[in-house]
Amino acid sequence: MKTKTILAYAIIILAASGAGFWFGHQAETTAPKPAPLTTAKHKSVAVGGDLASGLARAMGTKQTYTDAEIAAIVKEVGANYSPSTRSKWLVFSATLDPAQMRKALAVVDKLPIASVRNLMRTQLLLDWSGVDPVAAMAYAQSLPSLHYRDTAISTVLGNWAALDPAAAVHFVLQMPNPRLRASAMAQVIPEVARTDPAQAIDLMKQSGLSPADAAGLYKTVFATWAQTDPKAAIAKATEISPGQQRTQAYDGIATALATTDPHAALDWLGTLPSSSERDTLQLHVFTQWANTDPASAVQAAMALSSVSARNSAVNAILANWSDSDVNAARAWVDQLPNGTLKTAAQAQLVRQWCLADPQGALAYAKDLPDSSAKFNMVGNAIAQLAQQDVKGAIAYAQSVYSDTEYARIVGNVASQLASVDPKTATAFAAAMAPSNAQVATVKSIAQNYVDADPKAAVDWAQALPDGAAKRSALDQITAKLSDYDLPTALDLANNLQPSQQRDTLVEGIADTMSKEDPAGAIAWLQQQPDSQGRKDAYTSTLSQMAKTNPQAALDTAAALTPDGAANPYILKIASSWAANDPQAALTYAQSLSPGDQQNSFLAGYASTLAQKSPQDAINILAQLPSSNDRNTVGASALRSWSQESPEGAAAFLATLPAGATRNAAVPYMIDIWANNDPVAAGQWIQSLPPDASRNGAVQEYVDNLSGQFPETAAQWVGQVSDVNQRNNDIENIARSWMKTDKAAATQWLQQTDLPANRKQRLLGN
Repeated sequence: MKTKTILAYAIIILAASGAGFWFGHQAETTAPKPAPLTTAKHKSVAVGGDLASGLARAMGTKQTYTDAEIAAIVKEVGANYSPSTRSKWLVFSATLDPAQMRKALAVVDKLPIASVRNLMRTQLLLDWSGVDPVAAMAYAQSLPSLHYRDTAISTVLGNWAALDPAAAVHFVLQMPNPRLRASAMAQVIPEVARTDPAQAIDLMKQSGLSPADAAGLYKTVFATWAQTDPKAAIAKATEISPGQQRTQAYDGIATALATTDPHAALDWLGTLPSSSERDTLQLHVFTQWANTDPASAVQAAMALSSVSARNSAVNAILANWSDSDVNAARAWVDQLPNGTLKTAAQAQLVRQWCLADPQGALAYAKDLPDSSAKFNMVGNAIAQLAQQDVKGAIAYAQSVYSDTEYARIVGNVASQLASVDPKTATAFAAAMAPSNAQVATVKSIAQNYVDADPKAAVDWAQALPDGAAKRSALDQITAKLSDYDLPTALDLANNLQPSQQRDTLVEGIADTMSKEDPAGAIAWLQQQPDSQGRKDAYTSTLSQMAKTNPQAALDTAAALTPDGAANPYILKIASSWAANDPQAALTYAQSLSPGDQQNSFLAGYASTLAQKSPQDAINILAQLPSSNDRNTVGASALRSWSQESPEGAAAFLATLPAGATRNAAVPYMIDIWANNDPVAAGQWIQSLPPDASRNGAVQEYVDNLSGQFPETAAQWVGQVSDVNQRNNDIENIARSWMKTDKAAATQWLQQTDLPANRKQRLLGN
């Protein structure tokens, strides 16, 4: 197993434990198999000790485990997944004979807690694909559960691409589904870029990814390219039209240059036109530079001509400097003259200082002049201190502040701790008086507590006094609980009274169960009291069932629908069926008699078709009678079309008669198009006749460009027809432009028809 595999673990584990990777059934792709590994009769592997030495040992000869040993290790680790048992699992997975991987995965599949099951599965697939990706992929494709199959294919493909990008590309190019092929290509392109960035860019063009989805890859590819040939990377990036993709390409180049020669990176950025785009890229360079030489970085930042760019850069540098040498960072901050920059620098210093030494940061902040900034700094320090000593932190706040200030600081601290230490945050929330602020704080805590410890979060929420805070906590917990701990979710559902929280929990439980056993989820739902939550859960579960057994989904839906009533599930079943077997779904639709059921089925079919061929979807919808389903699906189809081919969507919109439909559609399309290719979007707007749809397009175009390209927006704002809206747009453009080129922005502002008092207010600020 290569070292690269181990380095990829953290990234791929996170990816594989999140959303599914919808590959569907694919034909097995053949590729050269790695040389067979030598295996040895298993000898007991020492547990514990140094993980690195265990992994080093695991990278040698593979070992054969008995069935009983596999079952025992899975049971031990699965019952208490923690850093110590995870270490044992890493060693076991790395030493396991690849021929036994299927057997180990079958045992893991029986574990009750989904989050643990997914992590352990992922580790086995990582190690298997590290030595035999073809076999691992064949296993992943054979899985009966669509949800698990998609996640498993994603895991294997990510590792395969890191080890052998050419073979992974070969596999992906043979995938028959264009949408799924595009998603898979997004995984392999970064690895191709390591050896051939030009080929990676070509693959992006043929990948089928939408411009927005491809933009993130541009940063990765160009960063890789700039590490070896920055001139070629820059030359290629300048060929890209202004928009999100070029910005990401520039960002990749700037980030790569900043690691080796930050002065060169800033010099290159200085050749770009002044804009918020350039300021953002400069900030990334300074952030990178601060990791290696913060003193030089801050000296360069202070020389920036733009005040806002300078302040942002200083703030970013201090974040890193305070971590590496707090005394040097403090000395630099203290020598600054009093003013806005110094106050902001002190706040950043304290914020970072708190992470390592909250008492030292608290002592520093206490001696600063009284101000709202000081209040916030002390609050940050108390929040960090609370993670070491909750009672001491609360006692300190009580001893220093008045009752009013104490209430504010406790609320602020609880909010800060909610995302990093929800258990500690609960103590501060309990110290707050009942209020809207307490409800908001409890909500924030619950959102994070259920992520960290689902069972403890449930116990805490149920122990809260009845009222708005308790309802808010249960709202957040029930929305997530079944994803993390299905047994606890089932237990809570049995104890909750009929309520919105119970409906949410029922939907979540059914969704989690249906990913592996849709029929079991339906059976469980039939045992639950009738409610809106149960109805919604039936819909999502039948949609999941239709992915693998559409006829069973149709039969179940029919059984659940009262005689003579419209089938409320048909649209979602059709959409799900079409995603996996569009031809079979269309054949079934054609077999239905004309009427409401066929219309609903075709609308569902079109909703999925829109993701692959939005124009064909719209053509189908045009033949259906007007309905809420048709209109909703039509809007979705137009969104997909605009992302895939704004030119095609624009040509279609031009065929629509003037009226409400076109007026509503044009601005949405411009919002997407202008973000990816503002030049082409502007040219199309110029071709429109002077009517309501053109006015909407101009308004959306100006709004979209005001932040990133204010100088271009300034050329268009005079065409905004509504006077009040035009004045607001002028102000927004001026504020953005002044951040990068105050002289040019001021000269333009003076020439506009903005009322004099509003001009003066802008110029005064």
